Amino acid sequence: MVQAAIKTEQTTGSPDSQAAAGPLVVRFPSGLLTDELLLAISGLNDFWRFERNAEGALEISVPTGSVGGSRSLHLSGQLYIWWAKTQDGKVFDSGTGFRLPNSAVRSPDAAWASGSLLENTKPDDEGFWPICPELIVELRSVSQSAQQQQEKMQEWMASDARLGWLIDVYTEEGEVWVYRQGDSEPERLERPDSLSGEDVAEGLIVDLTRVWR
Repeated sequence: MVQAAIKTEQTTGSPDSQAAAGPLVVRFPSGLLTDELLLAISGLNDFWRFERNAEGALEISVPTGSVGGSRSLHLSGQLYIWWAKTQDGKVFDSGTGFRLPNSAVRSPDAAWASGSLLENTKPDDEGFWPICPELIVELRSVSQSAQQQQEKMQEWMASDARLGWLIDVYTEEGEVWVYRQGDSEPERLERPDSLSGEDVAEGLIVDLTRVWR
């Protein structure tokens, strides 16, 4: 039996840190990395984080560090508390993958999908849901470059997300990039104390003061 070659490469990231070199990319023959195979690989390798890009390649990232994990839980916890009051739709944590229209499977650090969005789809109980949540939260970790995270946010917005927050604690100023559906460019904020769900997730106010510590 002839086995097709599987190529690996390291994506180019920010030069400010070797840790920000980005995920390891493993390329498969076209169509080979199915949802089922991606789930199986993830189940056998709990230590790593796996995503599939639009080209069908496997992207492997290291787990979030302790401080980053605490920040992520702080954000997703506030999102959950807001959801518990509204009971509208569902909230998701960083372990959730979504299959986007470009065939990529991506995992945000936190997300919310409205009940109306979920009513219009037929999600798979065990697989990756074929939806793009309306609210996407991404928290840059030390192993990710700013450029890679911005490209990922652009992918979310191109997939019909309505509001996205990219929070970057690794710049001197402390930055948040707010992506809005229909805007050509995101809004840049310097170390804001809070973020609003605006007209997407009405009533949601997320406190960021602990994130900047």
